[in-house]
Amino acid sequence: MVKACAIGSILVATAGCEDKPKVVDTSIEDEEPLRPFAVEEPDKPLDFEDEQTASYDPTPAQMTSAQSRLLEQYSEINSACRGGAGFGAQVRHACGIRDLQWTKLRRSNLCRGKVGDQAEADMEWHVCSTESLDYSSPPPSVPQGTCRIRAEGQVVLDGTCLINLQQGGSFWVLSPDLRVFAEVDRFGAAADSYVSSEDLSFASNGEFGEVTRSGACWSNDSVEICAWG
Repeated sequence: MVKACAIGSILVATAGCEDKPKVVDTSIEDEEPLRPFAVEEPDKPLDFEDEQTASYDPTPAQMTSAQSRLLEQYSEINSACRGGAGFGAQVRHACGIRDLQWTKLRRSNLCRGKVGDQAEADMEWHVCSTESLDYSSPPPSVPQGTCRIRAEGQVVLDGTCLINLQQGGSFWVLSPDLRVFAEVDRFGAAADSYVSSEDLSFASNGEFGEVTRSGACWSNDSVEICAWG
């Protein structure tokens, strides 16, 4: 029998839970921030332009055309993230896609920075080798779950999504086609909410203000953002 277990702000379906589940302390302590919840990688790779690899070959080599194309895409979306006006829903959307693109670069055997680099400006993307800063770290996985997003009376997303959880309890979600984005940005016990869609417009410009939590959902009168791992 499949049961639903609550872990932090995400509900997880498991083959069995303890009859008396432990209470998970989701409070935030300054001296030890919350660790991001690890969502299992889906059985099938997501529909990316270039197929992900489960491991990488550490042998130094020249970039392939596919790797170069991924890097060009990353540079373009990174400019949209860092060069956007303010930090509203649309800019956050671009930054979420940028973070996802970083994962794709790492899973395609590209690393950023080498041992001995003294500054951020010195770090460049290259085919991973024993000199790479990320050489000993396995490529990150792409988390997948289920989301329901409603904003201003419209269903923005209801189904499969990508979930990125961060320290402190904040998280963002993306639709598999990257056209829908939502974020819950926590600060202490409170949280702000943002929704961006390439197909819908909102009177609030995607900034929905403070939301409160109920189970796996964060909501107010105008928005609801739910995520299950």
